[in-house]
Amino acid sequence: MPSKKKAAKKVAKKVAKTVSKTVDAPTPAEPVSTTALVRVGSDVWKSRTSELRQWRKKMAGDILQYRYEVGKFAIEVIEDKAKESGNRLYGTHTTQDICDAIKESPTTVHDSIKFVRKVGVKELAHLKSCEYPWRAVAALITVTDAKAYVALKEKFETGAFGNTDEFKAATTEANVQSKEDGTKTDKRGSGGSSTAAAIVKSFNTTLTQTTKKLIPDLLAATKTFVKDSQTMAPATAEVVASGLHDARQNIKTVKLLFDKAEAAIDAAGVK
Repeated sequence: MPSKKKAAKKVAKKVAKTVSKTVDAPTPAEPVSTTALVRVGSDVWKSRTSELRQWRKKMAGDILQYRYEVGKFAIEVIEDKAKESGNRLYGTHTTQDICDAIKESPTTVHDSIKFVRKVGVKELAHLKSCEYPWRAVAALITVTDAKAYVALKEKFETGAFGNTDEFKAATTEANVQSKEDGTKTDKRGSGGSSTAAAIVKSFNTTLTQTTKKLIPDLLAATKTFVKDSQTMAPATAEVVASGLHDARQNIKTVKLLFDKAEAAIDAAGVK
């Protein structure tokens, strides 16, 4: 029979081993439900999500405001340079100067100019409040049809488009349809006249005739005069010479007007 002393030692060893295992073994984590986590952190959740939403809203608004300020700055610079340089102004060079100064691309500057000419301050505030991304705005301001412009805005703001690419495609489609139906200019915020399209079309038609017929005819007549002026009747030679003198003055005037027209088109944000 083992002695009581040995039996006590044996029991003590078993107890020590059990205690050691209990101390060394990791304590399993108690399961925590998702509902409990949400409930426990609800105040923090609300605070953080609200903070992030405010950051996003401010970021979207700041980008639109920045583009708007770029457009206003570009228009002011172009107009100031036009005044300083009198009749001669090369708008393309002016735009490039702006791009170099503010480290922006020509596309961004041109689109920003169109943005200012298309959108008033009140609508700018609306676009900011709706958190429009710049890519969506850049597409929207290309829409020429007034009804299509409003309809596309409403669809965008009600979440009808999955992403900006879908919205951009819709604006392109609207412009194609508008062209097929006949341009209906959206004049909001632009101060444009209802006859703008007719004026531009008339100008281009006249200029096409000028470049394809009138100027070539003038060149041919001038060459003929240089070659045959000595054999012409004095009265005819005098009339031609007088006409060429007037042509020279008209060409100088047209050059100056073309410079102004180019600056105006550049200021309008058209590439």
